[in-house]
Amino acid sequence: MKAYINDTEARTFWDLNQPPVMRKHTKILREAQRVFTDLSNAIKSGEFDLETQWENEAESMEMGFDRDPQGLWDLAYKIDREVGELYQPGYAADPKGPARIIAADITGAYLRLAAELFPISQRISEVIIEAVRDNEPFSYDDLAKKVYETAQYQAQQNTKPLEKMNRAELLRHLEGLDLEALRKELKIA
Repeated sequence: MKAYINDTEARTFWDLNQPPVMRKHTKILREAQRVFTDLSNAIKSGEFDLETQWENEAESMEMGFDRDPQGLWDLAYKIDREVGELYQPGYAADPKGPARIIAADITGAYLRLAAELFPISQRISEVIIEAVRDNEPFSYDDLAKKVYETAQYQAQQNTKPLEKMNRAELLRHLEGLDLEALRKELKIA
């Protein structure tokens, strides 16, 4: 893990030999694996929807950070808050100062590690790794937006033609359409 952390102070703080850090490390990797796998599956099935993803994550974040993250945006903020709280109690209420830099660097390291361990797609892994590679500041919002736009494009490319879908795929596809799109898809006037 230390090889992924750019900041020297963050590298010193995030010692996996310390039980509280190891517990957070294990939890973060478990959550990252679930989020990355869910996103990968949604893209492969062609079911990823950008607007729905943003809405689900916004609703989820309103509930606080004591629950499973719903996507990359949510995961990044959750990692940031948990690392920051471990470094400086009270960080979640006021994320600034040195704790902000350390939390952001460790969050970036986990996103990069997750992109390598649990690849969503080659292009999305490249986007994540490029965003967090150097010790340059990056925005969780901008990263998630770029990843989700790429995911939306890839999901659209993975949608089968109607005539090649089995019954379950067809029902799932039609269920996600509004009335106008459904009429257009089924060629009903």
